[in-house]
Amino acid sequence: MAVKDPSNQHILHHIHVWAAIREYVVEILPTGLPTVLRTDMPAGSWECVGLEPTKDEFDAAAAIALADPQRFLTVIAKDMSEYRAMATSHGFDILAQEALMTLDLAAIPPESDRTASFVKEVETAQTGIATRCRLKVKTSDEEGSKLAASGQVGIHEDMAVFDRIKTEDDFRRKGLGTLVMQTLGAEAHARGATKGWLIGTPDGQKLYQQLGWEQNYWVLVLGNKNIIKNP
Repeated sequence: MAVKDPSNQHILHHIHVWAAIREYVVEILPTGLPTVLRTDMPAGSWECVGLEPTKDEFDAAAAIALADPQRFLTVIAKDMSEYRAMATSHGFDILAQEALMTLDLAAIPPESDRTASFVKEVETAQTGIATRCRLKVKTSDEEGSKLAASGQVGIHEDMAVFDRIKTEDDFRRKGLGTLVMQTLGAEAHARGATKGWLIGTPDGQKLYQQLGWEQNYWVLVLGNKNIIKNP
């Protein structure tokens, strides 16, 4: 069973684990909303995050985000209609709409024989509060040991945050996305995590749903599309 109605504490925990495995910095704004220093983007890129913020909270976060074009705002909510209207009123561009999804890790199915010829390499490290497991799936030595798929998961207490799940273009439709999710899920479950969390792109959501993941919230990313690339 997925997590039912994640709370602000769940979302804050998710942000801290996700930031840890990417080695980002998290600070709490005076408004109470968390903000993340995105070290994978140009200097000064901060991402403010709010779970179903009130209009006053949205306006305050928007003022902070709009004070610098390198900042952007991410809203997590069940219904995005009012936040789209608020975004338009503040002059934000919609950079992405994704989905926050969760899964009971005990429900992960076994691996398929279809991917048995691929080689899995798992690298584990402690990054901040999280144990990070990075997976690379490659072809066999006989086939040139080419990178076919990859991903990572961060584990802290009962939470596992899945991140950067990718199948290389030449290896799509071979079951490797499923293999990555199953392998990382098994690694996380073996380390004590019981619930999986991720932010799914439109392309990834279909795969995750097939694997039993359930959507909890929509995720709307707002900013200046001429400045913020690939948020």
